Amino acid sequence: MSAQEKTSQNAVQIKNLTKKFGSITVIDDISFTVKRGDTVTLLGPSGCGKTTTLRCIAGLEEPTSGSIHIGDTMVFDGASRFELEPEKRNVGMVFQSYAIWPHMTVGQNVRFPLDIKKLPHKERRDRVAEILKSVGLGDYLDRPASQLSGGQQQRVALARALVFEPNVVLFDEPLSNLDANLRDHMRNELQELQARIGFTAIYVTHDQREALSLSDEVIVMNGGRIDQIGRPEEVFAQPKTVFTARFLGCSNIFKGRMSAPSDDGRISLTVASGITLSGQHHGDVPPVGTEMAVVIRSNKIKISQVVDHSGPGMHMLTGAIESKVFFGTYIEYGLRVGDLQMKADCDVSTHYDVGEQVHVAVNESDCLVVKV
Repeated sequence: MSAQEKTSQNAVQIKNLTKKFGSITVIDDISFTVKRGDTVTLLGPSGCGKTTTLRCIAGLEEPTSGSIHIGDTMVFDGASRFELEPEKRNVGMVFQSYAIWPHMTVGQNVRFPLDIKKLPHKERRDRVAEILKSVGLGDYLDRPASQLSGGQQQRVALARALVFEPNVVLFDEPLSNLDANLRDHMRNELQELQARIGFTAIYVTHDQREALSLSDEVIVMNGGRIDQIGRPEEVFAQPKTVFTARFLGCSNIFKGRMSAPSDDGRISLTVASGITLSGQHHGDVPPVGTEMAVVIRSNKIKISQVVDHSGPGMHMLTGAIESKVFFGTYIEYGLRVGDLQMKADCDVSTHYDVGEQVHVAVNESDCLVVKV
């Protein structure tokens, strides 16, 4: 396969991208590729560089160095200081605020990119009608935009981003202004629309549920750098660092020094006085004595009044209930186990009181050893 054919399979290609604001580095030498038809999510906390990365792709920020290709077209090259104008990049963008013009109708809002391109009137009309039907607003063509709900405005913004058939659509936290129920509904609609139309998307969010449910690939960002890239299932099940584990909901993270690894790849860490935990490590094994961390999801920790989870490969501990919080579908128990504080998510049928002594069990296969 030729280099040209390889490039043509990619909707976006980022190489060694860096962006500085004065002495502050916001994006620090990141590289990634988005395949045509895929949805890739930039996931991370505020200030990690994900929105700035999106704006560099759109041409709304000028990178300091690196390169950006959209399809086969180079849109930025730091070495030659070449930068293609935003309007020539064939990129659609859906902002957090939607940026809907209230003085226009729904049809006029959606048609605006086609007006800029000065397409024939009939083609504009047909494209607008088709895309509004696709997003469930086929009867809203002449509706004033000021009369739309938040969810309807989000659909109009999406229709406007898709109507001119862009190479890629950029989403900057488009659901964050919606209430929880509507956010779940719109997330499902986005997923169905992407599957039906097949557009390429780069999606920015700090919400792990959005990232895991919408993405073909997740890029976890931390401090302007990429912490981990992988399929949602991979990143969730096998975080490689404490940062990614914590950001994806692992509440039990225990640091310690590693001892010699076992023949089956398990690594043991002394995490507290008298407590050693073992788990699987994915990647190169570091030297003995390296500080690592054991991460355990709270739904993998079992508690009981009697020892009923013992057996090979089980960590058996004793502790006391420190807190109890009801979350509807489960109860979160806070535990004190020696010098460790743990959290265990249990079925709502369980009944343990604060202060009660319990047995704590966790399978070694549910423990993962990661970099600090």
